[in-house]
Amino acid sequence: MRANPDGSNLELIAWGLRNPFRIQFDRCNRLFAANHGMDVRGSRPVANSPDEFQLIQPGCWYGWPDYTGGLPVTLPQFKPEGEPQPTFLWAEHPMIPPTPFTTFQPHSATMGFNFNYNPSFGPVGDAYIAEFGAIIPTNTGGRPLYDVGHRVSQIDMNNGDVTTFARNFTGLPASRTGGGGLERPIDAVFGFDGALYIADFGIYTAEGATFNTGVIWKITRTSKPRN
Repeated sequence: MRANPDGSNLELIAWGLRNPFRIQFDRCNRLFAANHGMDVRGSRPVANSPDEFQLIQPGCWYGWPDYTGGLPVTLPQFKPEGEPQPTFLWAEHPMIPPTPFTTFQPHSATMGFNFNYNPSFGPVGDAYIAEFGAIIPTNTGGRPLYDVGHRVSQIDMNNGDVTTFARNFTGLPASRTGGGGLERPIDAVFGFDGALYIADFGIYTAEGATFNTGVIWKITRTSKPRN
């Protein structure tokens, strides 16, 4: 939604996003959104629903509640174990939703992201995005997906390829191993100094947050080692 210059009315830009956490323009004036997929819970659980990184185009419907990752929930791959096949909730759809710019593993919980414009840090224009990780067992149908999310990923904005940029060696949140490192990354922002700052929410479970466990990480590029 956007307001007219006089603030009188709101104009619909796009709709059909289930749970967009962050929207941001890049330097080409393209608007992107990190959008959470569906959960294995509620009156119509949906399995294997990916998180999405969407290029927002005016007038587009992005599929919620009947499409995920650009595909209809009526496909067999979205049927939860022991639950009925999801069916459409809408009798008619306004359009076939666009294919996401890229997708992430189900329950990654993609959060804040930022674009890199510092050539000494890495490829100019690539996006760096925080992945909070699943709330277990609330939104996973009871599956222990501790190795999903809990990291910062890099999106190649030329082709949509996603690679892990920063995570713990174990792939698990720090609280699962008793060691240090990332727990619940919730935002990734480049500072004026060219460094990438990661807001780590800290320990969060289905019972709620553990106070005083959050931290801010600063990531800078080091010089390449000599042979």
